Amino acid sequence: MMRFISAFAVALLLATGAAYAQQDTKAKPAGAETTDAVPAEGASAETLSCECDTEVNALFVTILDNIRKAEAVGVLPLERYRFYRLALRGIDQLVDRYPRSWIAVRILADQPIGNFYYGSLKRRFRLAAVEACGAEKNAPEDCRTVLSEHLQTIVVELRTVETRVVQVQELITRLEASFNGQVDRIAALSTEVGSLRAQLASGEQEKADLNATIAEIQALADRFQRNLRNAATKRREAEVERDQLQALLESEKQRGEDLSTQLVAAKAALEGKSGGVDRAEMGRLQGQLLAATNRINRLEGQLAKANERAAALSEREDVKIIDYRTDFLARINELGGVAGENEIQGERIVFSSEVLFDVGKATLRAAGKKRLDAFAAAVKQAAPEIPADVNWALQIDGHTDIRPISTAQFPSNWELSIARAISVVHYLNSKGIPYERLVAAAHAEFHPRDRGTTEAAYQKNRRVEVRFLEQ
Repeated sequence: MMRFISAFAVALLLATGAAYAQQDTKAKPAGAETTDAVPAEGASAETLSCECDTEVNALFVTILDNIRKAEAVGVLPLERYRFYRLALRGIDQLVDRYPRSWIAVRILADQPIGNFYYGSLKRRFRLAAVEACGAEKNAPEDCRTVLSEHLQTIVVELRTVETRVVQVQELITRLEASFNGQVDRIAALSTEVGSLRAQLASGEQEKADLNATIAEIQALADRFQRNLRNAATKRREAEVERDQLQALLESEKQRGEDLSTQLVAAKAALEGKSGGVDRAEMGRLQGQLLAATNRINRLEGQLAKANERAAALSEREDVKIIDYRTDFLARINELGGVAGENEIQGERIVFSSEVLFDVGKATLRAAGKKRLDAFAAAVKQAAPEIPADVNWALQIDGHTDIRPISTAQFPSNWELSIARAISVVHYLNSKGIPYERLVAAAHAEFHPRDRGTTEAAYQKNRRVEVRFLEQ
């Protein structure tokens, strides 16, 4: 077990890295203005070298030079570590002296500058520090301090993903239990744990994985919704079939009665003839009557089966959920008039974002609050009509159009869509709807109603939807 823990610690250290070096240069005043030329996005080090008419650009070129030296073929671990440290110190100096420069702003926002990415540099420095301190000869003299700082940084970084760490720890526990003392498999377990720790350190990859998971869950939810709608459709088809068979049965019964009447009349008429009963005519009428009787019996059997199918479908829980959803939302709209005809989409009410929010904002407008006031009042009035055994909730889904957003408050459409959904949840709660009856969900731009690229399509896709759920 100790060997496993040691291997795990090394994998953790290599995957997550540590803090970059301390600043050691003199700083200019924090608010100092600069007139440095803004490099073109994607500019290489060679291009920047031609723009070194300002000190900030010259500092950045020096940083890039140190990075190139660190990554040169054949460089020793200790030298690689020192070059990376010089590069990081240069960044500290640049940001400290010129905090309002274009380069400093990009670095502080953790955004790429050409082919340079600050987050990647820090990770490479951490790996270089671990490699240099692990060398048997020529290791840095301050390894103890360096590794201590790295471990402190790891602790801070891990706290920001505490939930994920707990999940990984649970997975590790399950994996350890499954081995049942099989020491020969501990190495494989250590590799898997190291891979999991690497995922924690890779924020961008984790975000991509999260987006993919959300898309998959949404696809499953959509498929489930389609299944529910199919069940309700089958129920309606069974009811239509039942009604058609009932009408056909009534028609056949009437025809049988008419044939019986004709048979009696014909028999009386034929018996009164001098020639006696026309047995051929009587046989024909009796055959028609027998065929009608058989059809009636067959239709009665089909009708019984149709009634059974309709009754069985009506008792299915998924069909009842559909009924609760459609009836509840229809009842809410009937009570409050909260939505127009084009805002009722099957089992959901669709509010245009323009009604609730200003463009790029998540704060409710006055007109939006007025609409939600009517909606909340109708929900509270209709809620007592829901059966007590139905554990229901209203899911508030935030959607955006495909155009990207990147602000300090909303780095992407994910943050904007969830912020809008949460704003609606908080407001409905303030109007008396309990939080346990509300769910907020974000969909960003990934579930459009219109896949076009016109302004009308964008406006249709920017929306907040309300759905009735059984939890």
